[in-house]
This record gives sequence, C-alpha cells and structure tokens, in this order.
Amino acid sequence: MSTSLHHAVTTGDASPLARLQELVRPSNTASMLRFLAEVVQLQVGKTATLAKICEAAAPRYRSDQLDSQFLLAAKCFAALPPARRQAISLHPAFNYWLNGMQRLVLSHEFEKAAEWSQQLADFIWAEDQAGLLMGRTWCSRLDDRGGLRCPAARAFIEFGQRCAGLPVAITPEPAQIRIEVENQGAVYLPRERLRSDGWSSGSAVRVALLPLIACDQIECSARDAGLRVVWRDIMNRTKAIDFFGTTMATYPENPALGPYVGAMDKVMRVWPELGMELPLMTRVLVPTDSGAEQRRAATLPSRNGAIYVDLDDPSLMEEALVHEHAHIKLRYFQYFDPLMREFENETLRVQVPWRPDPRPLPGIFEGVFVYSHVAEYALRRSLAEKGEPESRALLLADWARQGMDILAQHSQFSPNGVELLDRLASWNVELRRMAAH
Repeated sequence: MSTSLHHAVTTGDASPLARLQELVRPSNTASMLRFLAEVVQLQVGKTATLAKICEAAAPRYRSDQLDSQFLLAAKCFAALPPARRQAISLHPAFNYWLNGMQRLVLSHEFEKAAEWSQQLADFIWAEDQAGLLMGRTWCSRLDDRGGLRCPAARAFIEFGQRCAGLPVAITPEPAQIRIEVENQGAVYLPRERLRSDGWSSGSAVRVALLPLIACDQIECSARDAGLRVVWRDIMNRTKAIDFFGTTMATYPENPALGPYVGAMDKVMRVWPELGMELPLMTRVLVPTDSGAEQRRAATLPSRNGAIYVDLDDPSLMEEALVHEHAHIKLRYFQYFDPLMREFENETLRVQVPWRPDPRPLPGIFEGVFVYSHVAEYALRRSLAEKGEPESRALLLADWARQGMDILAQHSQFSPNGVELLDRLASWNVELRRMAAH
C-alpha cells in the first residue's frame, strides 16, 4: 500500500475537529454543518485517490472498466453542487460502496474493484449536470430485485425480479434518460417523472419513491441492497456481519412505518437541538425483523448513516434512535482522528454496568459517548411528560460516569480525545445534577 493512499484513505486532516467542544452535545447546527462539509471533502478526496490508483493499475487489470468510467464518475461527483455532494457522501449506501472500494484496492483485488467501481455511476447518473453527464453512457447492473438506484430522486427504477443482476446502460439526455437493460430493449424516462411515484413506462418498468419520515428528511426503507446486510453475530464488534453480500431475510418488504414515524417525531419534539442534528447524519432507518424474542438496534461502520432497528416498545425505540445516532456521529469524528490510542486493540476487556459481558476499551469509549446522549434524552422526556426527572435518566448518566472512570484508568487519548472526554465529563456533571433533583 502506498503512503499517499494510506494517508488519503485512512487518516485525513485533524483540523475539522478544531471546534470539537461545539460538536459533542447537540446544540450548534452551524458548527455541525461546517464539520460535515469537511467530511464531504474527505469522501470526495478518497474517491479521487482510489480512481487514480485504479487508473495506474488499469494496464494490468481490465483497463476499459478501471480507467474511463470510474475516473469520469469521480470527476463528475467532485463537480456536483455542494448540497448534492453532501446528500450522496453522507448516504450509507455510498459509504458502503466507498468502504468496499477501499477494501478491494488496499487488498489489490483489482478484478473485483473494476466491477465494484461501476456502482459510483449509480449515485450520479440522474444529477442535472449537463456539461459532464449528458450524452455519456454509464454502465452498471440492476440489483438483486431488478432495480436501479436513483438517489437524486430518492427512488428506484424497478424493472422486476426477472431482470435481477442484468447489465444496464444509462444515457442521460436533456429531457429524458435512456435506460437499456441487456436483452430487454430501451426505456425512455422523462426527467420530470423521476419523482413521480408509480409512474410506468407502459411496460413493467416503474418509478418507486422511497418512504420518507422526519419531515421528508430520512428514508425509512430496506430497499437498497447495499444496506440489507447478512447478520452473523450482532454482539461481536468485529464479526457482526458479512461485509459483502445481501439478503432479504430479516428485512420486511412492506414494514409498518407508523411506529418509526412516531418514535422519530417524538425524539425531534422532545429534544429540538438533536432533532436538527439527527437528519444531517442519520440518512436512513432500515426496518428489521429479528424474529421472536429478539430486538435489534444497530449501526455499522461500513454503512455509516443507517440505523437498523426492530419494532419495539415506543420508549425503547426512541432511545435506540438517539443511541445509534450518537454512534454515527462519533464515527464521523473518527474519520479524522481515532481519538483513542490503539483504538483497534480490543485485548483488554472490563466489566461495565450496561452489558453482562466484559467490554473492550473502544466499546466502553463508544458507550460513554452514546449513553451521554441517551441520558439527556431520557431526562428531557421525563421532564416533558411528568414534570420531574425519572430515575432512568440518572441511571444512564451514572453508566456514562462509570465508563469514564474505567477509561481514565486504562486508556490514552489524542489531544482531541482528551477534549472530547472533558466535554463529556462536564456534560455528565450537569446531567447528574438535573436528574437528581
């Protein structure tokens, strides 16, 4: 692995965390927006670096695929307006694609990288960038259900199960988009119909808009194949899933949206500052059904920006959304600085109050961060509903305090990590004082 690749893809610049104190506790939307603009720049830079590495490898590995389309798609991606770059860069399906591309390139699996790289076109083909996209034919494949991703419209173009996995060529034109599936003929999709749910070409092809919640800011769907992960052991931090692969198991095709809408609306109403921050980073709720007597609430580093959550008691669903969103936020901080020395080292495990099994120090660090958020939410909810704090808020704040005590004994942190812990400690003092009254 080259030094430049390692730096561009895995470290980044620590400067975006210069105002970390303003980002830890939800309060300053302007500072968070500035920080996320830095995340987007990092994502664009990673994509460009990977494209250049693949260009250098092209003479040896299927140059026609590794060279032209990926390089042009990366260039088009970088040239999109800031709002559109952000919408794509922070989407968990894009994060999954980028993490997969990085994994394949770093392991020198360029044959697989050639095919994987084509997916970048899925994210940009419907953008209105006449100078870069018009008249160019983009090659991709339909997904496992015969669909073509269309993030610009938060939709899928559905060709049906019989077309699953088939190659597809997409040619944007000023007034319409020509989409040709191998051996199926061409479909001409008027641009104004991209956001028309249920629009049909007269054949079996139709536009299917994704369900949106939280004032139409967050997708609530398991439609994207890249987000339908194969779960192995959710309690194992390093072996929870298969990185590649997709499944329909545990993902209801037509989930009841009401409980998800209710839980998200409650969170945004009880804690308005969090309600403004949450949709900036949490872009998709993925409804899951883990089976009898099981309740899943999870996020994944490879698909940052997605929360996987089962139907549950409303109050527990609310807390799960706050908890998992905090994981997403912390991971974005760690794009620039792991914050904790030897963050990948999970050898030492210590008993914590929130889990029956001893936890590695990185997991305890994450626990302190997320339970600080959940403690404030529980406190705000009890004050809003009962006019007084409930014991659960103090319990959660105590958990976070105990976690900080463990970290103080066993861990070392970067300067940014020290600053983050200082902010968490002062936040904890305030929460415990308010929860005790």
